[in-house]
Amino acid sequence: MIDTVRLRPVMQIARRLDVYNNPGSQACYIPGQSGFQIAATPDDHPAGWDRVKITAPTTGQCRPYTLVAVVEFEMRDDEITHLLLTTAAEALRELDQRYLIQRDAGAYVNRPADLLWARQKVTWLFHVAGVPMPAIKIK
Repeated sequence: MIDTVRLRPVMQIARRLDVYNNPGSQACYIPGQSGFQIAATPDDHPAGWDRVKITAPTTGQCRPYTLVAVVEFEMRDDEITHLLLTTAAEALRELDQRYLIQRDAGAYVNRPADLLWARQKVTWLFHVAGVPMPAIKIK
């Protein structure tokens, strides 16, 4: 378990690499109160997203269709017990609908390629922050 104080460097880096305020190539995070989100960028996205047109957002502009993953901190008292990860390929779903491709809604949730990519982003963030990463559970 990690206490919330030791988590600060992770969130500081996530804020520095906020996709909406940093045009850098490693910026893909959207920090929040109880975790962070991970967005696909034109140059960095999960496998299978090549057919999705992803444009870099401008400062303050919301581009929810690039959102791939949500990472929530699961807490017990003041300690993080684990991370809860979920992914949703809404951009792929919208693209399929545009081309009248019918798939079950569950086909866009927690796709293996999206989970792998999101895990890599989470692992990298904790590594750069120098903070041991808690276990990741899939929501």
